[in-house]
Amino acid sequence: MPTRIGSILFILFIAAITSACHKQKIVLQKVQWLPDYFSESQHFGSSFKSLEERNEFLIVTGKIDTTTEVAPQILAVIMVDKKEIFLDLIKWEKNNGAVKRFYKGSGYELILTDREKKDEMRITSVGIPFEKISYEGTAVVKHGNDESEYKLAGEPGYH
Repeated sequence: MPTRIGSILFILFIAAITSACHKQKIVLQKVQWLPDYFSESQHFGSSFKSLEERNEFLIVTGKIDTTTEVAPQILAVIMVDKKEIFLDLIKWEKNNGAVKRFYKGSGYELILTDREKKDEMRITSVGIPFEKISYEGTAVVKHGNDESEYKLAGEPGYH
């Protein structure tokens, strides 16, 4: 009997430590809406299939350019808990063909790293050949003590 109680207490102890150390995952949802004045430069999703077939964009980058007096505002948009969150570009760096961008806003931080890759040649509906451009990368999303990392596929946005 004492061994059984000891085993149960040990399991409860391990479960308590595991749950205390486990970080709450930030779940990115599909970006549902963007204002008309937002010019999209890139869309990122969990896979190329989710982007091309279902338009499931987890991260959208772009800019807002409302006046000629002020430089455009460079942003990333994510959706968490059914709320669109606009994050300002703080800085970016390029290293060996990879671009790393740091965004902040509304208590969130986003580190987006991607590398451009040129896919196969395709033909438009009117017979013009073009090279499809896509991106592969990762995103780290932070909010308070919570942090999540995503592998991403990306494509150019709509201009």
